[in-house]
Amino acid sequence: MPPVRTRPLVPAQRQAPRGSTPTVLQHLTARPSSARVWDWLLRGKDNYPVDAALARTLLDTAGFLRDTAVINRAYAEHATAALVGRGIRQFIDLGCGLPAYPSLHETAAALLPDGTSVTIAYVDHDPIVTAHTSALLTPHPPHRAVHLCADLARPNDILTSPALLDVLDLTQPVGLLAHAVLHELPDQDAHAALQGFARGLAPGSALSHTHLTADFSPAAMSRVAGLCRTAGLTTFFRSRSQVASLLDGWELVDPGLTETAHGPSHSQTTAHTVGASAAYAAIALNA
Repeated sequence: MPPVRTRPLVPAQRQAPRGSTPTVLQHLTARPSSARVWDWLLRGKDNYPVDAALARTLLDTAGFLRDTAVINRAYAEHATAALVGRGIRQFIDLGCGLPAYPSLHETAAALLPDGTSVTIAYVDHDPIVTAHTSALLTPHPPHRAVHLCADLARPNDILTSPALLDVLDLTQPVGLLAHAVLHELPDQDAHAALQGFARGLAPGSALSHTHLTADFSPAAMSRVAGLCRTAGLTTFFRSRSQVASLLDGWELVDPGLTETAHGPSHSQTTAHTVGASAAYAAIALNA
């Protein structure tokens, strides 16, 4: 599998969120961020020394984590393409993270005839992420995007956002993308989030979901979880049965819940060690 390509930011773009001050930026970058650690693993440029330090420690602990990030990103692209194949033209990307190339709206648009529009809401709780996505993930017409700094644990706030409703038509099917993000929420919040989105999205909507797990490498991932928590990153790696329970009410698409590297709509170009994805994946329909 080729490495994920990222667009390096020039210094003028590497800036604090709009309206913030150097003090605010200093506060935001004093501790590592999950999005920026993930960016480092993907060999991106949009991270800070504190993120790189934690990422190197995690990689020393679990040497497969760079593969984990690459596999997850490739799965997100394949799953987006699969949802386009189901007729979906609008998306909500939860915990979108820092920009990577190709963007998911570019992945979707490339599969459609010229003039067919893709609309997407890029959602993340990190204001630095939102600043970067606003600068780099704004598509050319006829495609449209909105960038929301919001908490995925509050689905109603997202689905009733005027900015989102200006771009997405929630009476039509939506592709809900939740890749490597729900492990940041405790059980009650993660379950409530997926149920809330299921209630708020039209029939025919679909979910693409990956979730980190310790099932394949218990000792290493247990140490990873401990390091993340010590660094202030909430981490709940779930077993297969626990991940399955989050998807109650969603209708799984064949082959169901599988390891991400071998999941639905994921065609590998390079073999990875079993368990290297350290995650489960599923595509599911809003029944």
